[in-house]
Amino acid sequence: MYLFGANEDAVLILTKQNKDRIDIDLLVNEKLAGGNIDEVLFIVPTRRKVRYLTRELISLTPGKSAGGLKIETIGSFAEELLGDIVGEAELIGEEKAILILNHSFKKTKLNYFSNYKDQIPFGTLERIKNVISEYKRHGITPDRLKEEARDLPGGEKMKLMDIANVYEIYQKALEEKNFKEPGDMYSLLNGKSKKIFDESFTFVYPGVKLVLVNGFDEFTAPEVELINSSADVSSIELFIILDYYKYNPTVFSHLNSCHDRFIAKGFKEVKDISPSSQTKFVNTIREKLSVKSEDKKDNSFEKLITQISAKSREEEIELIAKEIKNLLLTGEVLPEKICVVFNLIGNYSAIIRDRFNLYGIPFNLTDRYSLSTSAPVKALISFLEIIENDFYYKSIFRAFSGGFLNKLNVDISNLLKASVELKIVSGYNNWIGRIKEAVSEISSTEFENENVREKIEIYKSAIVELEKINSTLKIFSGKFNSDDFRKNFLSLIFSLDLPAELLNASSEAVENDIIAFNSFIKLIDETTSLIKLEYGSEEKFSISFYLNQLRTIAKFARYNIPEKPGYGVQVTTLNEIRGLNFDYLFIGGLNDGDFPTRFTPEIFFSGSFVREENQHQVEQRYLFYQELCTWKKKLYLTFPQTDGKRDLVQSSFLQDFNSLFITSI
Repeated sequence: MYLFGANEDAVLILTKQNKDRIDIDLLVNEKLAGGNIDEVLFIVPTRRKVRYLTRELISLTPGKSAGGLKIETIGSFAEELLGDIVGEAELIGEEKAILILNHSFKKTKLNYFSNYKDQIPFGTLERIKNVISEYKRHGITPDRLKEEARDLPGGEKMKLMDIANVYEIYQKALEEKNFKEPGDMYSLLNGKSKKIFDESFTFVYPGVKLVLVNGFDEFTAPEVELINSSADVSSIELFIILDYYKYNPTVFSHLNSCHDRFIAKGFKEVKDISPSSQTKFVNTIREKLSVKSEDKKDNSFEKLITQISAKSREEEIELIAKEIKNLLLTGEVLPEKICVVFNLIGNYSAIIRDRFNLYGIPFNLTDRYSLSTSAPVKALISFLEIIENDFYYKSIFRAFSGGFLNKLNVDISNLLKASVELKIVSGYNNWIGRIKEAVSEISSTEFENENVREKIEIYKSAIVELEKINSTLKIFSGKFNSDDFRKNFLSLIFSLDLPAELLNASSEAVENDIIAFNSFIKLIDETTSLIKLEYGSEEKFSISFYLNQLRTIAKFARYNIPEKPGYGVQVTTLNEIRGLNFDYLFIGGLNDGDFPTRFTPEIFFSGSFVREENQHQVEQRYLFYQELCTWKKKLYLTFPQTDGKRDLVQSSFLQDFNSLFITSI
């Protein structure tokens, strides 16, 4: 089995062991054959790689048993060690983090952000949350930001000082509530003595003798420190395997800093003597991708590589779906051996669901959905906004347009007619008073006909509908503490019989809606718990306060549809398939702007922390290289010519690729 094999110029292996050469594959295969795979700890970059490697190792383990396998991401590795040292510490979710950050802004005296009096815009909150998390991952503290700010000019100095102050308050809030982000875990672990670290490692991973760190294309300074501490544990052999070719800096130069950090810690390069598992194709792109050359194009892969040009994104997916359908109809290709990847999958998700379902293609789509776009979540928030906005007519119609409030049996058409004819905008008492007044006026007229009677019935029915809504929502009047809000909210859900409404939806929507709804209920629990922690159990707030919290986290929260292992065509992002292998690979959206994405510097990074365009390009090019290494039988490269009325430009990465190979079209 070739898990890591390459040739001596293809991978960089670093270790502190006193060895000149190593065959990593031989080491792993010997552990497998001897039933000692539990002596190996694998540290990989993604959860998908964890699942993939788990399946691969189980298939090769005697008895097909998963017992004893130890496979971690660097984040889960740190979490396991820290849990043993300090006890259980909750790794904070993005939703909780954004809520705490929002509160931190309100507690900070702001200068740069002073124009945002009552509420920092959601997009700004999200970006600053990501910036702070990135600072933590790199071990950058608020004090270091303040020190850097001293040498910056006016506006930049104010901005960085505001972020540093918010970061400081946010960090204190996390510590008070015993919440951790990955960067916090690295910092705490790296601050422990060698004795404590070694004892924890030995306790959490008993019997481990070999640690393999594989598949990464970046290590922050705290991550380097964590790996270094692991390499220094007694009786542990640790090897870092990087896909690296030093003679092509346009693809691999961003790995130089990783190399230098480890060398400074006492690591050294070891020659890889594993049997080469690399193909001529992989060796060519490794050496020549994006390197100007006068060599003739290689025509030996013409029948194995196909380019597909489409007029639009819709046609691009249509052509991909047809090609996949033809592959499946041969009866020789399993759906799970096919993968379709995009750099920006959000541009394609809806089209993929529509086209693949139409063609009857089983698929696993990896995409994160915003909770704020979920129909049942929007219906619930809109329903509560009725009382928040005192029966504003748009809130009413928005709440009942999704079809999830059928239990109330409200005829929204009567309310619409009353609103239009009587020019009613808002105010529950205003609604009732104006409609009753209109009924009285009409009833007192000397002329009674069918139209008059019908209008009276419509208005009377509108009053009944309003009273139904008010009766359901009156528990949210006034002010109440967080426990009461949670209790009333759950009571509302069951009075509306929402679980049954979700199950009665179309089969295509049921899975998404149920997962979104369950995620939302969990957020209600987390939000009310955080409010209680911050303000105490007796503090009371109006419905507007609670809705502001829910709207903020619903915009930030994302949820995934669980992957079905071994089922269907894999449709995912480029990052998710690093280090995996498929027989048939489709790389879509090969347009400048999609892949590579346009470089947009993050305005909330300042001074020496600003990211450079060249680094962005190299990282994206390396990602393209990694994807090109994941197919075995056939590769498809696809791109649309237009997006709506906008013309698209073929990816510069694809142009570089076309300078190396002749492909079929």
